[in-house]
Amino acid sequence: MIELPGSLRDLITRRIDEEIENTAPKNALALFGCVMAGLEVAAEELDEDVGENLVTRLEESGELEQSLAKSVNSAFSAFREPSGDELMSVIDGLCEVAWIDEDDDDQIARGFMESDGYDEEEDEY
Repeated sequence: MIELPGSLRDLITRRIDEEIENTAPKNALALFGCVMAGLEVAAEELDEDVGENLVTRLEESGELEQSLAKSVNSAFSAFREPSGDELMSVIDGLCEVAWIDEDDDDQIARGFMESDGYDEEEDEY
């Protein structure tokens, strides 16, 4: 599983939607080109190591037996007029992407600690 900032998903899907609107893709390969444009935007936003190897990391995360382009081919072929969100949902599923909401990290951690019986007030001495 690969964890990526949730804010990037919105950026990626908007870019994919723009590419779909501008290029009117006719097949799965062209749709994958739109996804790649979105992933390029994400790569620019990520740290250098992850950004430069984003597609490879996605392929490794999903333990894909073939390239990402080949892996999404049949799923993308089934779409008539997909949105960026629909295309990213395919990527999310194949590559086991977990989108992390950076703003709620503290609340998520606090929720886990409370479910384990931890209470901040009990720790005060």
